[in-house]
Amino acid sequence: MLAQNSRLQPSAEPLNLKLLEQQTPITNGSVITADTLSQEEITIPSLWWADKQFGGKLLDTWIAYLDERRIDLVVRRQFWSIQDYFGHYQFVNKMGTIAREYNQDYRYNIRVFNQLGEPLGAYTCDYTDTNEQSNPTPHCQIELCEIDNLPLGGVMSDFCQIEP
Repeated sequence: MLAQNSRLQPSAEPLNLKLLEQQTPITNGSVITADTLSQEEITIPSLWWADKQFGGKLLDTWIAYLDERRIDLVVRRQFWSIQDYFGHYQFVNKMGTIAREYNQDYRYNIRVFNQLGEPLGAYTCDYTDTNEQSNPTPHCQIELCEIDNLPLGGVMSDFCQIEP
């Protein structure tokens, strides 16, 4: 079990921009993008409704890695840059909470990048010791990659140091 004061680390994998450049959606089932639609059932995860409610012009697209339980959000740089720290925090928190609140089998961590693949923020949870009856809410952490707002201790995670 992770101690409540331990620092969670988002994945340090770079954003895979090639997945966003492909003309045809990936159909192997392990990766879903905003352009992936199922004709038979609801596509999980789907951030369509969350994007309409909270993304506005900010959210450009997203990629979900089902096996890794991670969703990479890509935001438009011009809209991200006009928001302040609290706007960034609110966006990451809202989208991360939505990704966390899928049912027990479909909980995700999120990472936020700009269109150049530069890391901007992450919402990371420890899902190892959660279940619906005894411990329904996992320990989660938000990190924003802003040099002026480093976490206590003044050290950015490996995620925030990803080179695009």
